[in-house]
Amino acid sequence: MNYILLAMALLTVMPIVFGVLLGLLRGSRRALLRLILIVVCIVVAFALCGTFAKTLMTTEIQINGESMVMQDFIRETITSDLPESMAEFAIPLVQSILQIMVFLVLFFVLWFLTWAIVFPICKLFVKPRRVKDERGNVVSTKKHSLIGAVIGAVQGVIVAVCVCVVLTGLLVQTNSIMTASGELNGIMGESDTYAVDYDNSSDLPEEGDATASNFDIMGMVSEYADSGLAKMYDTIGAKPFARLSQVKLEDGTKITFPGQIEAVRGLVDIAKELIKLQDIDFKNLLTQENINTLETIFGNLDTIKAGMSDEARTTVNKLMTTLGDELGLADLNSMNITGINFQKEGEIFTHLYEYNNKDTSELTREDAESILRDIAQSDLILDMLQQQDGINLSDQLDDAEHREMIADILDGMEADDTISQEKIDALRSIFGLN
Repeated sequence: MNYILLAMALLTVMPIVFGVLLGLLRGSRRALLRLILIVVCIVVAFALCGTFAKTLMTTEIQINGESMVMQDFIRETITSDLPESMAEFAIPLVQSILQIMVFLVLFFVLWFLTWAIVFPICKLFVKPRRVKDERGNVVSTKKHSLIGAVIGAVQGVIVAVCVCVVLTGLLVQTNSIMTASGELNGIMGESDTYAVDYDNSSDLPEEGDATASNFDIMGMVSEYADSGLAKMYDTIGAKPFARLSQVKLEDGTKITFPGQIEAVRGLVDIAKELIKLQDIDFKNLLTQENINTLETIFGNLDTIKAGMSDEARTTVNKLMTTLGDELGLADLNSMNITGINFQKEGEIFTHLYEYNNKDTSELTREDAESILRDIAQSDLILDMLQQQDGINLSDQLDDAEHREMIADILDGMEADDTISQEKIDALRSIFGLN
């Protein structure tokens, strides 16, 4: 049984049922009063959660007898196992999660206080409508219980949506990060308990295993994230949840919990494509199979980039250095996926392949010069080719005239000073013309 799905279903139904019953008892006026108080609770909790979370992050705590700011403790904990760039990514993320949790705590505290103190006082002044006779004497009261029940149902829906949207957001993003981390560890050749297929019983530990309960919980989270109930709440509350989790950084930019998890998801997808470059035989690059593989990789990278939000792209750009170091790929310090046209980058290889397969009678200087300038001005290709030990594209060209034309064009570019000497040297290196 999926207890998470059951709990969320109960959290959906119970507030509505109790809202209807209490609305019948309170009548229309007092039910409306309680509805207003609930809305006030949500607004106040939303307004204060950011301030409370920021205060908690800068609060001093005692660690082994020493005073330390919470934020510094988190940074030290993270950097003990991860690169500094990951710490700078994780600290705002922790604050974002804390902000969400603070909202829930504040809402429930305010809900209880208004129910126990504020509502009993206010209802003394909000009474059912009195029916008077011709002499002005009160002969009866009308609570309008049915209207109260409707208002109570509305109150229940608001409470259910408010709580379940937040909890669903946390669970859906948790499932996303677990899946992404499992895939990343798989790419890097590391075993990880998250990298499992929950639909395959052979991947799960045997009953009694110490990690069995963890797998059960992760499986339930994954199953709930794919449920219709979760998708309903995610559709309704995606934007409010993102706004609730929004944190302003020191440089003035704003991040959200879903946006950062989307960045991790995008980072993993990019890593899955970039790691495929290691399977390319660059010493025999100019083959149809290699070119088709490169076209597919760069096409997929372009699709991944197009599917990411601006926030996710910005975060991925910051983490690219870490990605390159961890995966042993080319230096990605200057890689900015927002500005790179991956489709165009992939076409450079295609043009080089087509150039190599042209008959000498069809060769034009313009073709060769266009390819060389594209490589020189590329955001990725030149650096990537330089990282390949022993590469010599000139040796892979089928005809001496192809090689001579490229050498002549590079000499002309150097004389014209249209391309930096550093790039001219790099081009000569990858074409074996030093």
